[in-house]
Amino acid sequence: MSHSPRSENGLAFKGPFTLLGKKKGRRRKHQEIALKKLSDEEIRALVLDVLHDLNLVREADQQSQISPDSPIFGEDGQLDSMELVALAMDIEDAFAERGFDISVSDEKAMSGKHSPFRDVPSLVAYLGSLVSAANDGV
Repeated sequence: MSHSPRSENGLAFKGPFTLLGKKKGRRRKHQEIALKKLSDEEIRALVLDVLHDLNLVREADQQSQISPDSPIFGEDGQLDSMELVALAMDIEDAFAERGFDISVSDEKAMSGKHSPFRDVPSLVAYLGSLVSAANDGV
């Protein structure tokens, strides 16, 4: 079982941030926090890498063309429901490796009429909003 590292004042670190400076003997009203951010380009590259890796598991004649505008799931999508679950898990793992604790596999996102999994641009926008929300919750 892993434990969140703690600062000298007992604050738990969760996620991609660092508490900066504390002078001994002085209390500060606010802790300064530096948040890790990912650009849309970095998120897009991450999504395309995960899709590429999922594509490699398929037989050569079953592989899909992957591009920054590719459909993912739904009417024109390239993934079936099992592959969608694998995509969600792989994306969560990739973000965790970068210090982000996000969940993309909630029921609303997976089954909604306007699912963020319908294409790469929608998924990138959704993931960007999750990163922002994770940073706002710090």
